Amino acid sequence: MKYANATKDTWRGWAWNQIESRIGRSKHYAPKTVCVLAGDCAGDLPHAKKRGFECVGVDINENCVKTFRESGGIAVNGSLHFQAVAIQPDAVIADMLGGLTPKNLSVLIDCSVASKAVVINLLRGRDKGMRRFPEICKTADYSTGRKKDIQVGNHRGCAIVMLLAQSCARDFGSEENLDNGFTYIPQWIVQKFKPCFYSYKSKDGNQWFDSVAITTAWLGANMEMRDIAKETVPKKQLQRAAAVKALITTRRNNARKRSNQPAALQAASKRS
Repeated sequence: MKYANATKDTWRGWAWNQIESRIGRSKHYAPKTVCVLAGDCAGDLPHAKKRGFECVGVDINENCVKTFRESGGIAVNGSLHFQAVAIQPDAVIADMLGGLTPKNLSVLIDCSVASKAVVINLLRGRDKGMRRFPEICKTADYSTGRKKDIQVGNHRGCAIVMLLAQSCARDFGSEENLDNGFTYIPQWIVQKFKPCFYSYKSKDGNQWFDSVAITTAWLGANMEMRDIAKETVPKKQLQRAAAVKALITTRRNNARKRSNQPAALQAASKRS
């Protein structure tokens, strides 16, 4: 299914390209798993299928889950960060509708410690009272393939990666409070994420969306944030995630069996 908004579909192409560049290509008999918000149009599925990834749609809306399944994807009713922590996918694409809020920051933290790469998309302006960074505050940007420093400004993707880096600094014991009330964030942490930024206007041109793609595979398995995330997952969400993982395993086993079949048998299996 092709998303009707060409601008948004271009963004989705960027997001999936970022994921593929950070976690590598999928193998047809063992596709890598990416969790996404299902949404109302299953817009991520064509991009996932094109690259050979297993795409798991997660949504609290049952209709969105149903649409995703009917479009050929695996889908589960639940919260994205809970499912990411329970499923432990290779990557997560979190196309959020809200702004830079404490809740969305916690979603990014959970998804980061549960996977190897994350893309998060936020709406600029829906975050009244958001902490502002000083004008001199800059962050690394690898969007062009080479690192350069840019001002954080109003870009929500820039701000959220700085806040994530601050959370990691606290976890690593590298946090340092400054006299001006701000916290020193070691640049080596920001650079480890290799952040790439993206912005686009809404279909009607009245709103800005900001995105950041980060690499999270380097985060340690013994981080306190990871343990906290695991403890917060409700039992029902764990059960649903277990069903998803079982279905993924079944699909992979079937794909592996087909890959070992002679070409003639594979063709006959597809026709049937």
